[in-house]
Amino acid sequence: MSFAAKENLAGIWQRLSQRVSLWLWPEQQEADCSSRCYYCYKPYPIGLKGDALQQWAALQAQRLNPYHNGHSYSYLAKSGVAIWVSPSPFQGIPETACQQAMPDGTHVLHGNEQLYKQRWLNGSMVECLSIASQQELGASPTAINTQAPWAINHPFEQLIAKPVFWALTCSVVAFICLLWLAVGYTALSFQSILANERSAQIELELGDKLTQQMELQSQQSAIAGLSRWRMEYGVFPEAFAVVASIINQQGDWVVDVVQWQNKRLSIEFKANSLDITQVVSNLENSSVIANASIRPGSTSGVWIVEVGVK
Repeated sequence: MSFAAKENLAGIWQRLSQRVSLWLWPEQQEADCSSRCYYCYKPYPIGLKGDALQQWAALQAQRLNPYHNGHSYSYLAKSGVAIWVSPSPFQGIPETACQQAMPDGTHVLHGNEQLYKQRWLNGSMVECLSIASQQELGASPTAINTQAPWAINHPFEQLIAKPVFWALTCSVVAFICLLWLAVGYTALSFQSILANERSAQIELELGDKLTQQMELQSQQSAIAGLSRWRMEYGVFPEAFAVVASIINQQGDWVVDVVQWQNKRLSIEFKANSLDITQVVSNLENSSVIANASIRPGSTSGVWIVEVGVK
């Protein structure tokens, strides 16, 4: 992801968190336009991150406060900490923290009650002086725009940074999932009960009709089975009789194995003497046999005849 894309995503997230914070904590987002304060901006030390950076920023807010029992407001910017200090409590957020970020360079601005001379660098206000009169500015001031505050600590961002928030969020999500599963299971169980009751009611209403239909289906299945048996085995006796009568003409023989499948008959038998040519010719001349073949078996005197039935 490019740097520009990251900047855009960061801006979108900042605006979103700002809107959520304004909606949930509107009283914490009011600007203090009257308090006189001292501003300081200090870059971050190299290598500080996380809690160490937070502790360093809090320490700077204490060290840079020149007032005894003074009050401060600080904001962790991209490259440094911005600190506003005042001898009296702030009545909200400092006005210059609520203004929008300015382009790099020096700017002269006027708020509701005060005039400011500011210097901006990389989206952060590095200097800010309160001016007593417009004559000291040497330029026409621009009104402060508070549509997109640059240095507000959004409570929503502070909230989601805490592990407790994510623990509660995961618990809520898990509870919702379990609730959804429970509701779904209950609904399915209820539908199953209704379906069983409806099925029992239908069976009672049908009564003898259902029994008669089942008997009819059973009889139809039996008839279909008889038809299939006739097609499969109905010609077996006739085919076996034809083959046996033709082999009988050759003399004595003993049947060992008979196989019948898909209108094809195979007989393995023993015979002392056999005219193969005559047997095949007689079989093929039969009105029942479609084709015939005969071959010697695995031992002497054993023959295997195979015929296809028309």
